[in-house]
Amino acid sequence: MSGYPIISLTTDYGLADGFVGACHGVIARWSPQSRIIDISHEIPGGDITRGALVLAQTVPYLPTGVHMAVVDPGVGTTRRPVAVETENGVLVGPDNGLLPWAADELGGARRAVTLTESRFHRHPVSHTFHGRDIFAPVAAVLAAGVAITDLGQSVAVTDLIRLPEPIAILDEDALVAQVMHIDRFGNLQLSADRNMLDDYGETFDVNGHRAVRGDMFAAASLNALVILIDSAGKVAVAVNGGSAATYLGIECGDVLRLEAVKTSLPQRFRVVATMHVPHLTDGVGQSPQLFGGRGKPVGGRLPVNLGRMSEGTLLGHHLGGRSDHLLVCRHAGFQPFHQCSV
Repeated sequence: MSGYPIISLTTDYGLADGFVGACHGVIARWSPQSRIIDISHEIPGGDITRGALVLAQTVPYLPTGVHMAVVDPGVGTTRRPVAVETENGVLVGPDNGLLPWAADELGGARRAVTLTESRFHRHPVSHTFHGRDIFAPVAAVLAAGVAITDLGQSVAVTDLIRLPEPIAILDEDALVAQVMHIDRFGNLQLSADRNMLDDYGETFDVNGHRAVRGDMFAAASLNALVILIDSAGKVAVAVNGGSAATYLGIECGDVLRLEAVKTSLPQRFRVVATMHVPHLTDGVGQSPQLFGGRGKPVGGRLPVNLGRMSEGTLLGHHLGGRSDHLLVCRHAGFQPFHQCSV
């Protein structure tokens, strides 16, 4: 192997102290040609799950390289320092569950070693700063072309510590999922993948609050809840213009129940069109069935709760209660409205 062009760093060190700078400096001494990419140094102290999530959701977008990660509350104990080779790069860090999710995203762990070869360590090795004295020099020599097998004793990849799989349960009426991450905007990333919403409709109850399903934050009214698929492909709960974490009083690790609001269109009515208008008449004195985003009749004769229908996927961003987005329905025995006017 000829080495790797980049080294990425993910830690809980923060930027107030010199810990990150020391790691940069060691890498520059041992592999001056390496480019360093800082993923994050703001992982909450000791939060292995958050570090594992941030690392796993970022490394697929980086060049093939060495990815050093340190969220290490067990530093100095018997926990193993390891390097894990994948199809698309090498991970370096503590064997405490921090690395396997990222290894999965990089094509799966192919082999692993415990970092027992002391000639690739900085001496003396601190009992409290393995990031500087073990992981940084090892990441540097890997980038410079040293083979992973030279770094220490082989470890079965199946023996690497994995974090517990997060909760994500589907039932007939609800998606139950764990809050895995809260970003700086207060958006809640859940443990559920995008396809876990496929069998539900467009409206949900979340902790007693109504939420609509949409493709963007603005799918909901201002300061209202929206359920969407975030940039990592995960189900997320957000507030348009606000913080879902504050709105719902949620913290990382909490479990949310997204209960589908059962809404259906009676068989004798069917969708004709959606229109962005304040009101309509049919041109002959009859008022067609018109319903706003919350299922309230607007000049119509029958309240209808809107749900996923033949054209329901087109209606998701109209279900936030905006009365100027209307659903036009008609009785199955009637003729379509030919003369609609504003």
